[in-house]
Amino acid sequence: MPKTVTNFGGNAYTVTTDLHHQTRMNARRGRTSPPISFSPRASLATCSHSTVDGLLKDLKAYSRRLQAALASYQDEMHVLERLYYKSKNQHRMALFFKRVSEIRRYGWRLLEVNISDYMRLLRASFYGVTVVQRCDILLGSE
Repeated sequence: MPKTVTNFGGNAYTVTTDLHHQTRMNARRGRTSPPISFSPRASLATCSHSTVDGLLKDLKAYSRRLQAALASYQDEMHVLERLYYKSKNQHRMALFFKRVSEIRRYGWRLLEVNISDYMRLLRASFYGVTVVQRCDILLGSE
């Protein structure tokens, strides 16, 4: 289900809950997610099953920590956006404010990358898309 979000600078974003893409309406560059290639567990050597299981468990823990960090980061970006909006007319020519606007641009680019979806796609390449979506729904993340 697409959801339109507007940040304090007036830029409108369309955020989709689909695993395959997130688009920005006024994007200058677009990136699509890599296709998922699911391989069954039987295609792996049996001696590597425990290693892969341990790494997938770590990946799940890291993805949860990443989601919490990105939520906090997004709140901080909204505060920065508000400071930028309130100060842009007064400080637009100052050197420090040019750096603030540069950090603002890079910050929104980092959110546009949508790292958490890439982590979900990586997990889906091992478990399959339907399994990962079902687990996310059960956990209440969507």
